[in-house]
Amino acid sequence: MKKRIFMILAVFSLVVFSGYGQQVNRAQKLFIKHGLQFQTWSATGGHEWPIFDNGVTSRVSNVYGGSKSVRYIRVQLPGESNEILSLAEVQVFSGGVNVALNKVATQSSTNGSSEASRAVDGNTNGDINNASVTHTQSSSQPWWEVDLGANYDVESVMVYNRTDCCGERLRGYYILASPNPFVSTSLSGALAENGVVLVGPHFPVADEYTNLPFVQGFYEKPMFSPDFFNRHPNALWSMEKAPYGTQLDMGPTASEVSNGFLDAYQLEKVGNLVTLGFGDEENYSNELKDWFKQWFDLSKAKYPDVLLHNNQYVNQWSDSQMRTYIQQAQPDFISFDNYLFNESQVEFDGGSLRSMYNYLGRYRRLALEGIDGDGNLPIEFGQYTIGFRQGSTQAGEGGLYYTSESQIYGEVFGALTMGAKWLSAWRYNRWDRSYWIDNAGNLLPGYYWYANALKEFKNLSPHLSRLQTTDVRFIPGEHLFGGNAVSNLTPNEVAIWDAVSDPDPYITGITASNMVSGTNHNLKGDVLIGYFKPVKNLSTDTDISMGPIHHKDAKYFMIMNGLTKASGCCHESSSSLFQDDINQGLASLAKQTITLNIDFGENPVDVLKRVNPTTGVVEEILLTQVSGNEYTVDIVLDGGKADLFYWESAHSVVNIIPYNLALNKPANESSVQSGALASRAVDGDTSGNWIDGSVAHTLSEFQPWWQVDLGNLADITNIKLYNRTDCCADRMTNYYVLVSENPFQASETLIDILTRSDVYEFYQTSQMGRPTSISINQKGRYVRLQLQGTNAINMAEVEVYGTFSNALSIQENRLNEFKIYPNPLKRGETLKINREWGNSFEGEPLEVSIFSITGKKIYTKKILPENGKSNVEINVEQLTTGVYFIELLTGSFSETKKIVVK
Repeated sequence: MKKRIFMILAVFSLVVFSGYGQQVNRAQKLFIKHGLQFQTWSATGGHEWPIFDNGVTSRVSNVYGGSKSVRYIRVQLPGESNEILSLAEVQVFSGGVNVALNKVATQSSTNGSSEASRAVDGNTNGDINNASVTHTQSSSQPWWEVDLGANYDVESVMVYNRTDCCGERLRGYYILASPNPFVSTSLSGALAENGVVLVGPHFPVADEYTNLPFVQGFYEKPMFSPDFFNRHPNALWSMEKAPYGTQLDMGPTASEVSNGFLDAYQLEKVGNLVTLGFGDEENYSNELKDWFKQWFDLSKAKYPDVLLHNNQYVNQWSDSQMRTYIQQAQPDFISFDNYLFNESQVEFDGGSLRSMYNYLGRYRRLALEGIDGDGNLPIEFGQYTIGFRQGSTQAGEGGLYYTSESQIYGEVFGALTMGAKWLSAWRYNRWDRSYWIDNAGNLLPGYYWYANALKEFKNLSPHLSRLQTTDVRFIPGEHLFGGNAVSNLTPNEVAIWDAVSDPDPYITGITASNMVSGTNHNLKGDVLIGYFKPVKNLSTDTDISMGPIHHKDAKYFMIMNGLTKASGCCHESSSSLFQDDINQGLASLAKQTITLNIDFGENPVDVLKRVNPTTGVVEEILLTQVSGNEYTVDIVLDGGKADLFYWESAHSVVNIIPYNLALNKPANESSVQSGALASRAVDGDTSGNWIDGSVAHTLSEFQPWWQVDLGNLADITNIKLYNRTDCCADRMTNYYVLVSENPFQASETLIDILTRSDVYEFYQTSQMGRPTSISINQKGRYVRLQLQGTNAINMAEVEVYGTFSNALSIQENRLNEFKIYPNPLKRGETLKINREWGNSFEGEPLEVSIFSITGKKIYTKKILPENGKSNVEINVEQLTTGVYFIELLTGSFSETKKIVVK
């Protein structure tokens, strides 16, 4: 097992006061205050349609009534001023009969001869010139109503809109029903009257809300639901498509800047308001960006405790546009919508959610760059999740594919593992193809899945709301292709996990095992790993508490089972086969055991804690000892689920990353063939083609050898060997790798060396690969490779990984000395280095160096920083995809960090 090298931090700290003070930034603070956000688009009780648009959109709204015994039906608009109500016809059905026909109708006012009776005259013609359209005068909350003459069990209400013009006026209308005459002329007043019910768009009430308490996101006029709050006065709410229920096409008026834009009903519940989402899915323009800034600035002044954002469909804006928007408009978080499946694409190879990781990874990267672009003021990010039955396209609401339990969990917990803090299930409704509840009032499976996910989401919130994502890693599962098991595709925005660069101080191995026979052809699924630390200044901000975070430098990680399984497809919820569809995608059928290999190295055995997602209680996890300080632990997770962990004492441990100690070190060999010196195998070039001049080669002789002097005693973790590629690879079989603290003498035979007590031997019988990696975990300075028989050594490179006493170490933000962004960065991007120089470093020259993972220096630059902020930009086009180290060095200190190029 690979040995990990660590360093215990000395018990002192240097506090560096930056220009931003010791406060948690606005976005992070508000998420701590409100908690992680899980919302849904919910009906206000008003109706989004119909709007007549040249025949494209239906002018008829047939609204489910729910067999309510009522006599009076009212149609009312919610606007506070300048509203006009026009109706071509209103039909009220009971027992299949229109019981409103020719009944007594009234309205709040009448414009000209367009009387209320026109809407019950049996004529659905929508042209006002044909004398069958009602029309009120412009006013606040105009209404129209009909007296049915007796109580009826109303099944549905059909509303016909005007057609000659002005169809948009009807958007957001309400239908109220009551056994008693309406008294109040205001919408809220009428809703409060005894016996009054809303007809149509459904929002959760009673236990339906209590058991699934999403933050209610209102997106239709009047952007609020008095009826909902009459039932649930303490509920949290948000507003999407703010401020008017439309895409954004203007900035605030002078009156709105002075007085705000929330109405009296909204202001009464402003203490429950957590999010304002302005507009939705607009195409980018600088004018639009400026409008967002105006609305955000206004909202921060008038409603300072409310989180602000705009949503786009996935990848709608470019990186450049997103950065301009983030840095100039300054939202609190960014979000996107994308719905992964449809009736023809119910899952992806290996049950993977790779595409979601890519999308989330991009928004994560941009959010971490933050408002200043350097990562000093990161914002948050989030996504919409599937809350509707999907049709022939991903966004095809009202289809027949019912997203499975494991897929829903994958969307929710995959987002959390990657560091998201805002989710919204789009959208909550009730009809014959609803995801949540059918027309008969029966709760559907998705309701219960989301209720379970939301419960766990809330239990994790006290921890995750106070944590900042620091890294995300991916381990690909497998799928069957052409009868063979092949690896799943890897996401471009997430680095592959490996033991060498793993950010956790103890974990040395992660493996997954599929526990359900038949699922994914018995092959393993993906694993996603997220790493977290407390948000900056959490321990010094007096406005908020540390909550359950036990230390300001605590180290958390989240393990997600990325294996999902699709539902069957595709049957109506009323079908006897619907349950069979549901049973195929249950999360329990995508269960995996994920095993962590742990090595505490020279450190005391640490305690692993888990935040139980079912209860929110922190519990200790029992580790299984393998030997010494090496342990394992098995994590069993249903498909799409994740667990959050932290180490009790890892905040005092700094992970020292092993690197290639052999690079450019003195090397020699028993003989030299055609100028192929031993130094070629430590030149940093792994090319195995002879003509590239990077293959070390001895003569063909008995037991030839090659060796390197590392220069100092080292803790060697592993050695990688790279064979020749153009020919003769079979020469490199049956050889020894020998490690010692003392030199190997040229006169010593192989037998002499093998009998030495200070030599560690590692015999390899198989042909050397590219690479062959050998676990060493021993101290040594000298490394020799020697054949057992007669042949020539020909190999491209020898990499000896480990650390010296002054090894490069990852001390992430321990002193907040050194900030680099973006990280990860894409090839061709400019790397920015930001440092707040205090007086203690004034005048000291600064040397910036970049090393490859093998330890080869590939960039260096010296600067003389001034007192105050120092910014350095580096063009790193020469860096290929991979992991690098960047070192900052002055006469009084040095600091090294890892960067990733994608």
